[in-house]
Amino acid sequence: MQDASCKREAPSKRAGAWSGVVCHTDSDAVRVLCLWDKACGYVLELQEICRTMNTFPHKRLESIRGFLIYVIRTYPTFTPYLKGIHLTLDSWRPGRDQEGWKVLNAIQHYKDEGPMVDLDLHPPKSVVGVPRLKGDHQALAELFSTTHPPRRVIRSTTILMALNGFGNASGEGFGSTLTTPSSIRYR
Repeated sequence: MQDASCKREAPSKRAGAWSGVVCHTDSDAVRVLCLWDKACGYVLELQEICRTMNTFPHKRLESIRGFLIYVIRTYPTFTPYLKGIHLTLDSWRPGRDQEGWKVLNAIQHYKDEGPMVDLDLHPPKSVVGVPRLKGDHQALAELFSTTHPPRRVIRSTTILMALNGFGNASGEGFGSTLTTPSSIRYR
């Protein structure tokens, strides 16, 4: 990124957006959020397309997916709900089943058994939605239903550690061990 005076801001605990993410520093944690209104608009547009049509304009769906991938950098737990969009966008490709998933060894099958498949095909103007898309867009609509973006904690002042222990309840006795960074505790 080139350095320019217009890109500089004074230090602040509530700085503006940078690379699509807004970062807030509070006394107890560092939190991030994203451009919520634009993301909500895209999810509503996707919902409207799903409600009114059975086919989706490929270019527009690709654009919506691109921005939502950008949002997922801030909210990675939203990732599984984009799978329906991915599958719908690629459902026109050879070697896909009715749900949009790749069929194993389909390309090899086409090479061995049938005519050679041109893998540099251009996408159609519109694609048919896969069955999973409906549930995914409903989940996205629910996640984006709030008016204000959630502030996700990315660095906290409190640190918790999960420890694994082993127990034995066989026979008449009971024994267990717990390994901590400083010792082994047993009973």
